[in-house]
Amino acid sequence: MKFGQFNLMTLPGPESSQAEVIDTTLDLVRQAEQLDFDIAWFAEHHFSNYSMCVAPLMMAARAAGVTERIRLGPAILVLPLYHPVRVVEETVFFDQVAGGRSVIGLGSGYQAYEFDGFGLDIADKLEQTHEIWDLLEQAIDSGELGYQGKHVKIPPRPMCVSLAQPRLPEVFVAGTNPSLVERVARGGHTSFISAGFQGLEKMKDLRAQVDQGHRNVGLDPDGARVAIHRYIFITEDKAEALKAAECVRFIARTIANMVQGEPVMNGPFIDPRPFDGEPPLEQILANVNIGDAETVAEKMAAEIRACRPYHYSCFFAFGPLEGSLALRSLERFGSQVLPLLEREFGDLAALNEPGAAAAAQ
Repeated sequence: MKFGQFNLMTLPGPESSQAEVIDTTLDLVRQAEQLDFDIAWFAEHHFSNYSMCVAPLMMAARAAGVTERIRLGPAILVLPLYHPVRVVEETVFFDQVAGGRSVIGLGSGYQAYEFDGFGLDIADKLEQTHEIWDLLEQAIDSGELGYQGKHVKIPPRPMCVSLAQPRLPEVFVAGTNPSLVERVARGGHTSFISAGFQGLEKMKDLRAQVDQGHRNVGLDPDGARVAIHRYIFITEDKAEALKAAECVRFIARTIANMVQGEPVMNGPFIDPRPFDGEPPLEQILANVNIGDAETVAEKMAAEIRACRPYHYSCFFAFGPLEGSLALRSLERFGSQVLPLLEREFGDLAALNEPGAAAAAQ
């Protein structure tokens, strides 16, 4: 099992500095590389301060210029929001820019507000995603564009750029939609799952859905490649822990607002009002990986045993949390949490391959 460092790049309020968000993100990526993280991830969202990262491949290319080893990728490219040719060419070109260090995160999206802003019908998202995914695989394999589907109609054209790495970059696919999970299973790709502010039971449920997708196509779920995505914040200070939990709640509230077709906003800034069924702050704190190193390591160990992840994506900078606190938390993760996990599981690289983590139970 290897670790990822995830960058949402939220702009907390109108007074926030966009340049500072970018600089903090680059600092986090550099620090993650020093700690031998495998991948730095960059989100994609539009039209709101939930994330100012409207172009994850551009941000990943910027990060490629200040790093040397860490792999880089979008988490995720919302395929229906792209012209199919552009997303294929830019994905391949990014691998050249990054010197063969790219990974591909893709998905179908979930925010109706974003689809409306692009003049698209979210009801078509799965069909569009599969067709653009077809084109991406076909073009990388053959060096030729060209596709005739229901939504994607591309005449034959040669590709003038190719990958720097010798084969299709590793593919991570967000969500548990059965058609996507089953395609992930058949292709030997990785399912990317997140429980957000919810706890271990929700993570176990998502892992079970991935397992069922593998069974549906006749494959053993012990061979499934799964990436889990979790909030991480290391502190011994209870007040600081509650402050971090408030930042998790901020993200949860913005997401709840964004999935509506017409969110409550002031310009690009979402009104982070409470949502139906919102748990108390103490429950959010209990659900996520916030606390001292021992507490966080214990929670992570339980997730590793239950969900058997091939990849563990760590979300250190979330909502209005100060960049300095996120950087400190990442450093403490490396110096304090990782040694505890290694004491629990031995060499963490031994948990890297599908099915291996189950042996640690």
